[in-house]
Amino acid sequence: MPDIDRPTLTDPAIITARDGTFFVCWVEPVDDRDRWIFISRDRVRYTGPSYEGQNTLPVIRDLVADWWDSTRELDQVG
Repeated sequence: MPDIDRPTLTDPAIITARDGTFFVCWVEPVDDRDRWIFISRDRVRYTGPSYEGQNTLPVIRDLVADWWDSTRELDQVG
């Protein structure tokens, strides 16, 4: 799979998590570091993990899916 440029607000990545949840995602500076920003289909904005140069859609998809799975688990415990 070819590398992609760092996703931005004007050119985001479109990803579906393992449970079918759809996200538009991009990278932006947050608190002096680059972080993933995820917007769900219902327009909820999430600040995700730090951007570490992820540059292929499969890698980005796995990152989003892992983050979403762990976020959902925390919601279920809390």
